[in-house]
Amino acid sequence: IVKKYDLVIGADGAYSGTRDSLLRQGRINFSRKYIEHGYKELSIPPVFKNGVEDYALDDPNGLHIWPRGKQMLIALPNTDKSFTA
Repeated sequence: IVKKYDLVIGADGAYSGTRDSLLRQGRINFSRKYIEHGYKELSIPPVFKNGVEDYALDDPNGLHIWPRGKQMLIALPNTDKSFTA
């Protein structure tokens, strides 16, 4: 599929190279606020159950949330049977 656009903007987080390039063009109203806590991304790989590759967590269709005080861990399933947490 090929699409043509007059303008495409991609902003991939606090340190977005695309955003920084746009800011250098001038005349852009922009603010940035950093969160107080950190962010880490983890990968939970698939496991083998009875010789077959399968999801490591029991419900591949669910949103997995483990709260711990002011923090939490969230895991989302991927099509390759891994989870991104």
